[in-house]
Amino acid sequence: MLQAWAGPRGVIAASAAKVPRGRSGPGHNTSEGLAPVPDMANLLLTTVVPMVTMMAQQTMSSLKRSSHRRRSSPSSLPPSSPPRNSSPPPAVEDELEVFLKAFGQSKGISAKMIEQAGDGLRAAHYMPDAISEITLSVDRLRELTQLPEGVVYSLCHFARIWCGKVDAKRPKLKHH
Repeated sequence: MLQAWAGPRGVIAASAAKVPRGRSGPGHNTSEGLAPVPDMANLLLTTVVPMVTMMAQQTMSSLKRSSHRRRSSPSSLPPSSPPRNSSPPPAVEDELEVFLKAFGQSKGISAKMIEQAGDGLRAAHYMPDAISEITLSVDRLRELTQLPEGVVYSLCHFARIWCGKVDAKRPKLKHH
């Protein structure tokens, strides 16, 4: 008695008796052109199980990496642990000079232009936090610094980022 199996390549007929792979049983005629019905359990075991195993291993490895990162993150350190090494915030009286130097280095602006901008900002008593104010006009900063308009926009953007970093460092120092 023959059974039919609908596979991806059409209907395949095979004998009802299971035949071990690679062997023909007695009376099996290979010239009929009929392939044996694939054993679905073997098909699943040879394709799906290795994929699931691989995905599980990748997931476990990713979980191990993320849990390692969480354990070493500063928020998970006990309160008595020393703070992670980072540069201390500049003294308030040095803030403008440190800010302008960092800005000049990050944007490749000449020391002469930075010095000129610093002179104008110091004369008007500006500090980085004032430069970061969105209400400050670009025209006023251009007037004070003698910098081109695009550089002034960059200066304002840099000031917002820089002040955020400095502000984040200051409260940490007050608690220690």
